[in-house]
Amino acid sequence: MNSLGNGFVWDDEVQIVGNPAIRSLLNFGQAFGGGTFDTGGAGLAKGFYRPMVTIYYMLVYKVFGLNAFGYHFFQIILHLINGILIFKLFSQFANEKWAGWMSLVWIVHSGISKTVVYAASVGDVLYTLFGLLALINLKKSFWTGAFLLLALLSKESAIILIPILLIFSKKSMPAVFSATGMYAMFRLFTQTNIPKLDLALITQASFYERFLTLSSIFGNYLRLIFWPIRLTISQHWVVLNISDVRFWGWGVLVALFLIICLILLLKIKNKSAWIMFIWFLMGIALVSSLIVPLDGTLDETWLYFPLIGFMGVVAILFDHLNESTHNLTVGVSSRCRTSSEYGQPTILQSGFCRDKKLSVILLSLIVIFLSLRTIIRNFEWHDGLMLYGQAIKNSPPSYELENNYGVELFRKGDILQAGNHFEKSIQLQPRWWFPYNNLGAVYQRQGDFAKAEELYKKSIARVDYYLAYENLAILLQKRGDKQEIETFLREALQKFPQNEVLNTLARDFLAR
Repeated sequence: MNSLGNGFVWDDEVQIVGNPAIRSLLNFGQAFGGGTFDTGGAGLAKGFYRPMVTIYYMLVYKVFGLNAFGYHFFQIILHLINGILIFKLFSQFANEKWAGWMSLVWIVHSGISKTVVYAASVGDVLYTLFGLLALINLKKSFWTGAFLLLALLSKESAIILIPILLIFSKKSMPAVFSATGMYAMFRLFTQTNIPKLDLALITQASFYERFLTLSSIFGNYLRLIFWPIRLTISQHWVVLNISDVRFWGWGVLVALFLIICLILLLKIKNKSAWIMFIWFLMGIALVSSLIVPLDGTLDETWLYFPLIGFMGVVAILFDHLNESTHNLTVGVSSRCRTSSEYGQPTILQSGFCRDKKLSVILLSLIVIFLSLRTIIRNFEWHDGLMLYGQAIKNSPPSYELENNYGVELFRKGDILQAGNHFEKSIQLQPRWWFPYNNLGAVYQRQGDFAKAEELYKKSIARVDYYLAYENLAILLQKRGDKQEIETFLREALQKFPQNEVLNTLARDFLAR
């Protein structure tokens, strides 16, 4: 709840604050025609096809406008609903007590807190919601297909639901294939594409280097699960050689983890446990960048769905452990009876009750620890200046963090420091267009218009970035060359016909 007072950060500004498409429910059709990112006057971007996310933003905007409270509030509500659905799912193959505990651990887990408090991560919350509804309604073919389609329209990662649904029930095959076919038709007719991700280190790495990085990625996700202390964002790193301790060190720990899991699974012989373990492994594999490189090496948001599989395995293990203890205890019921009911308990009865109490005490301590860690983490998401400043301390060098922290410093009036961070961002990733535009704004504020113009043009040369066009248009207008500004505005408005700043400048120019 302490995240409700947090503001908008990072992609929130492009998907919510600066996105005119969400400001009216009449734009409902637009949501299915493009992605979630606004292009600054050229409609929605064609990548990241997630129409359900845009529709969700429209609904929240209708009630709260651009008040960040509403977006955080509804995201928490959706997260809690997911927790209830996880309880219902786990209760199908584990005792309700342990299903409840594992659902609670998942709800408060700080390793996935980013997904709940970061408004731009609502796609993961939504596809998880619809995916859980599809699983719970497996006996109803129509609803299974409908919820799967909604999940796919919430985020591309929902593709992981296709094998999971088929593993749970082969009878879901017609519904799964129908929903997948309809989703493919949506993508085909809207001509949306998979965005080209080639700026992050992991996207530039070879397959061999991504393979070397795999054990470190898996190990760090395990670290987030068992010890979520060092939480950060925008992680860009790659293991380049076999001698790197991140390869063999994490490799040994991951191998031990997998061996222990396999021994336990073979011992309890529970089909549902195997299914949930496969769920966990496939979820991590999807975000490992081994086959399809993502725009970052590691992200807490990507653990949101796989963690359900892990919690499912633990629920079954707790259930099996306590059931085994119960079976060894002759004459003991499913609850711990007192001596006033049956006289003095036997040694076995006392041991059974003690084991159950120890389990509850352990789980209570885990929930308290995770809750406190989540509360502390939520404060770090209060605003961009705090978030990026803290992340820079805890993350490997990141071109995104350097740029974003510079933006926050610029807004606070610390122009000199902002410029230093923009320059660091350019050094880390010379092909990224944002820091060139932002550094240009620094030089323009300092009165060096020639350098500012050069940087704006460098930004535009890398991609048609609307802010660079806006800033350059303002700069050219100050210079007073009518022919130059007219030519530039005409070119810019062809690319961004709905851009408010460029249209205002054009009207002012004509008025003169």
